[in-house]
Amino acid sequence: MLPEVSPQSHPPPPTSPASSRGIRSDVQGLRALAVLLVIADHVLGGPVGGFIGVDVFFVISGFLITSLLVRGHERHGRMDYADFYRRRVRRLLPVAVLVLVVTVVATYLLYNRARGEAVLVDGAWALGFLANWHFLAIDTDYFLASGPVSPLQHYWSLSVEEQFYLVWPALLALGLLLARRRGAAWALPSLVGVLFAASLGYSVLHSQASPVAAYFSTLDRAWELLAGAALALAVPGLSQMSDRWRPVLGWGGLSAIVAGAFLIEPSSAFPAPWAILPVAGAAAVIASGTGSDRARLLPLTNPVAGYIGDISYSLYLWHFPVVILLPAYLPQRGVAFDVISLLVIAILSVTTFHLVEQPVRSSQWLEPAWRRDTMTYSPARRASLANGWLAVGLLVTVPLSAAALRAPSSEDGQQILAAQPTPGSSRGEDTATDPEREGSSKSADGSDPQTSEPSNDQEDYLQQRIEQSLSLTSYPELDPSVDELGIETWYDDIESDGCLSVAPSRVAECQFGPAKAPRTAVVLGDSFAIAYMPTIREALGKDFRIQQLTLQECPVWDAATSRTNGSPYPECGEYRSWTWEQVAETQPDLLILATSFNEVVLLESGATGQEALDELSDGYQRTLEQVVPSATYTVVIQPPPGAPDLQTCVTTVGEPQDCEGIISGPFAAISEAERTAAEAAGTSYVETESWFCRDGRCPGFVGTTPVYAEGNHLTVAYANELGPVLRESLDNAAEVAQRTQ
Repeated sequence: MLPEVSPQSHPPPPTSPASSRGIRSDVQGLRALAVLLVIADHVLGGPVGGFIGVDVFFVISGFLITSLLVRGHERHGRMDYADFYRRRVRRLLPVAVLVLVVTVVATYLLYNRARGEAVLVDGAWALGFLANWHFLAIDTDYFLASGPVSPLQHYWSLSVEEQFYLVWPALLALGLLLARRRGAAWALPSLVGVLFAASLGYSVLHSQASPVAAYFSTLDRAWELLAGAALALAVPGLSQMSDRWRPVLGWGGLSAIVAGAFLIEPSSAFPAPWAILPVAGAAAVIASGTGSDRARLLPLTNPVAGYIGDISYSLYLWHFPVVILLPAYLPQRGVAFDVISLLVIAILSVTTFHLVEQPVRSSQWLEPAWRRDTMTYSPARRASLANGWLAVGLLVTVPLSAAALRAPSSEDGQQILAAQPTPGSSRGEDTATDPEREGSSKSADGSDPQTSEPSNDQEDYLQQRIEQSLSLTSYPELDPSVDELGIETWYDDIESDGCLSVAPSRVAECQFGPAKAPRTAVVLGDSFAIAYMPTIREALGKDFRIQQLTLQECPVWDAATSRTNGSPYPECGEYRSWTWEQVAETQPDLLILATSFNEVVLLESGATGQEALDELSDGYQRTLEQVVPSATYTVVIQPPPGAPDLQTCVTTVGEPQDCEGIISGPFAAISEAERTAAEAAGTSYVETESWFCRDGRCPGFVGTTPVYAEGNHLTVAYANELGPVLRESLDNAAEVAQRTQ
């Protein structure tokens, strides 16, 4: 994603920071800062806005490539498109293809066939510089992964740049042609200004309406590249800047980038308007060093930063495959993972730069035969190996201190509640059966001390199967196989009856069980309730006519939420009110509610910690107050706790324990909030931890059946197996309720 070695648009004056080789040390250092921010974000998980390094790259690219184009146009009197694209191919393609091939082969060797094929498809789109549109088309969210993350996802930014450069040279040539005419000097600045304003304005609106699409869209990102292009066109004026202002501009720009890395969050409106901060910062740094070295930005102009800037393209391409594929060998994230990741990234990048990137870029590959004998090449910049390995050392030792101090992340990405002290949040605690657990009324054998002992035969049998699965040292032959898992396959399985989300027009079609069944049941909830539907249908059998009223990403609790892509979701509130009316009209014998614990991160209020838990519990109570009077009996079912995605954790070099989940702090805290709401409303709360875990350990498969399609939603096969267990739980809950009345 990085352009040619930094040129000057005009011959540098004696005081320019460019060396005799035409390399601007401040720009190389800016590249180093950008790539280190991205790597820190992906490896260490911080700073929180480290992804803005890509925006810095866009500004650098726009500046350098436009500088090359203008300089070539001034020299030849025309735009030499063939030479421009030959340079781009030599600069980008060899290393990009090398990383693509190695990544695809490694994925096939380490993971299952389905994942290998998916990455192969990703690679084909990346090779055609269309990765951004591909990932957008398959509903990839850069910040919220719903399945295995592609190790080639980072190629989206390279695609954005190359799509821009398919159009920009021609537009620039047109602007330069118009500018030659008498009295038309305004033409080129006006063209850039109009395009910049149009792209930025569109990005501001699109970032609000569809954040995921805006993040990947070339149209939303063009203004960042155009900011760099405008700098290149302003070089004559910037060269005349007073030396008094250069340090102020340079340090101010550097501060803006660093501030952006800590202030901008995944939830921020991005790329616009928040990307304005790092874009403006990068532009200020480049402007401060144009025509003079008086800015003296030592953090950017030292030899080590320069070398990291030199290898930044290789660093960028290698870092993400390493981060995504290394867990096959090191499933647990921590300091060891961070250090080894950084070492592997550094070694691959240094080797690739010296053995592939530099030799090809300095070669005459793709040059026409008539030019090869007449061309002369200035020696490519080659830093000493001492600088190179010093950079490797810094890449490991500097972030190591941050890694050592980093707070451990909670499971399933629910950092929002990680600080909540909850029972059962660590491996080894049996939160399902511990009689000492706060708020639990069960004794050690599962009975209620105030009633006679209910039957738990099905649950006990399931616990035995879970224990056996936890003791395995090799993977059994799973059915369905890992190749057949994934969220898309789950959608296909669930939607076979057209009831993935039940629209008002499909109420009749989404009724299950005998039409003349003696009793009726209604199911409310989001996709987790949808995933439980095979369990519910199996449990209730022929005794109930079941009405499904579910909507994806729409929790049952009465609180405003957003979609997972960050966009507003007013339809959820409208749907929830409509389901209340349906329950009142149906007057069911049994009402079942279930919601994903992940939905708490989507609260529109932005509440976190205990405030989020209180909002969830209060919202659940409001919903129950609306629906409980209309139902004979109501139960709230605890959601499944989740586990690592089998498509990610099952590898040729791993073992079943790599696919174990735990009862995380967020899950336990949210479950307790649900329980509190259910008890306050006088309804039953069905605990499900023992359906998935034993002693706090949760296998990815039970027997030969995968538990989750992608780490969260139950496979249809396992949901069916849970039918008898749910029936037993419902009978026990009803029996206890009757005896305590």
